[in-house]
Amino acid sequence: MKRHSSSSLSPRSIVFIGLVALAIAMGIGRFAFTPMMPLMVRDGSLDAVTGTEWATANYVGYLLGAISASWFARSPRLGLQVGLVGVAATTLAMAWGNAALPWVGMALRGSAGVFSA
Repeated sequence: MKRHSSSSLSPRSIVFIGLVALAIAMGIGRFAFTPMMPLMVRDGSLDAVTGTEWATANYVGYLLGAISASWFARSPRLGLQVGLVGVAATTLAMAWGNAALPWVGMALRGSAGVFSA
């Protein structure tokens, strides 16, 4: 696979690639957990209060991630790679997380928010 430097891509291509990466990160980071929450509440592995705390952590993570995004101004490709890998890793970790320890889920949801932004 031939690698292109960012200068060889048209602005339209760069915008399209960025939109696809954002859709993937947001899709994994936000919408992978949403359909699982009602099932977790039904099964008793999560209660409404803990779910609300996790959602709050996720939104605080979005804010922190948006604020820290400028760190990647000189290397947006690295920022996208870190974000995509981080979202995938935190989402996978949710599958192995222990709902009996609410702070673990809150930390993972907060981290997913940071990486999504």
